[in-house]
Amino acid sequence: MADGDSERARRRNRALLERLWIAAGAVVLVGFILRPLGSLLHRAEVREAGIAVIGVGLVIALVGWFAERRANRRHLT
Repeated sequence: MADGDSERARRRNRALLERLWIAAGAVVLVGFILRPLGSLLHRAEVREAGIAVIGVGLVIALVGWFAERRANRRHLT
């Protein structure tokens, strides 16, 4: 019975990590779309917002990386 509960918790944790990676990729993609869009529209604030969005995506990716390392360490011990 305990094995089933831990397996379910592990799957839930893995799903959360996958969502973090997908969110990071989507946010970075939006940032890379905003940068040339700002250049095309001659709007510096849109271009700067794209750079900021890329930064936020990288922070989300770092959080996902640290969470994955922590989850893998717990799984090994």
